[in-house]
Amino acid sequence: MATYPMAKGLADEREGIISTYHHGMCSDELYNNFKRTEDMINREVQEVQFAADEINPGWGRSIWAEVAQHHRQIMARRQAEMMQANKRAEIERQVKLARNKQKNTQANSAQEAAKAERDAERAAAQLLKEEEASSKKATPTATKSGGKKKKKR
Repeated sequence: MATYPMAKGLADEREGIISTYHHGMCSDELYNNFKRTEDMINREVQEVQFAADEINPGWGRSIWAEVAQHHRQIMARRQAEMMQANKRAEIERQVKLARNKQKNTQANSAQEAAKAERDAERAAAQLLKEEEASSKKATPTATKSGGKKKKKR
């Protein structure tokens, strides 16, 4: 089962690697590594087919088609799980954003209420000062006559 993705990848890249090598666009070392890997995978495929024929005669001809189908099912399941996980993560992110927005709104409301209370206290203090100032002006204070006191005889 683990060999299938490598075998498929090699088969998909085979034409491109050979073309690249023949045009002198990749080194002999890279091409030889590719060929050795391809030979190793081909030997393993043959071993799997032989083992499958031993278990059930004729199975060797169809085992790779079954492996390919199973691999596609696994990949589809993984993709569905990833999509589900991404969807869950997005929902969690949106919930978190909504909670933060609600907290910020509540914090802003509390800040606005505190500011309004401070403003009201300042306005009340200012009114008290103004009232005190106007009451001082309304009641005259005793003034000195500026003259000399007469002595009593």
